[in-house]
Amino acid sequence: MKIYQLRIDLLDIKPPIWRRLLVPGSDSLNDLHYNIQTAFGWYDCHLHEFEIDGARYQSSEGLKFDSGFGEPATNEEKMQIQKVFKKDSMGMYIYDFGDFWRHKIKVEKITTSENSDFDAQVIGGKRACPPEDCGGPWGYANLLEILNDPKNPERKDYLDWLGIDDPSKEFDPDYFDTSELGEL
Repeated sequence: MKIYQLRIDLLDIKPPIWRRLLVPGSDSLNDLHYNIQTAFGWYDCHLHEFEIDGARYQSSEGLKFDSGFGEPATNEEKMQIQKVFKKDSMGMYIYDFGDFWRHKIKVEKITTSENSDFDAQVIGGKRACPPEDCGGPWGYANLLEILNDPKNPERKDYLDWLGIDDPSKEFDPDYFDTSELGEL
């Protein structure tokens, strides 16, 4: 079985937020979508799309809403990772067309495993994922600015929105621990 080591970088954010995954090449792009959602801490509340070598891939749900601009998208549920990603290839994963979270996917290496029951894993990463529905990269930057200013009048509202009811607790944008994810 082919195992793909992928590095997935969330674009338009500084300092970088990224994850490193090991995924079976036989998994579908739809499986990869769910693995990315889990690895980054998204909740799969929005449509998404893959763009790889000029081709677009969406879920069956996303295909119902495809805009019709450009080439039609292909159903990601029928496309295996090993059919669309080659050694050293790159692609894009776009999540939430309103917030427009763009992720660059890079194939770092392809290995093989005798284990036919191999499950996808998160093996590395940096920094916490932005909260769902925070307004994309620019909204996230604004959120961090407000949270870092104890005198900002909007700070309490944002802490409430994040579910942080104890003002001594904070949202830590630098926190990420792979052991909390393990197998996906």
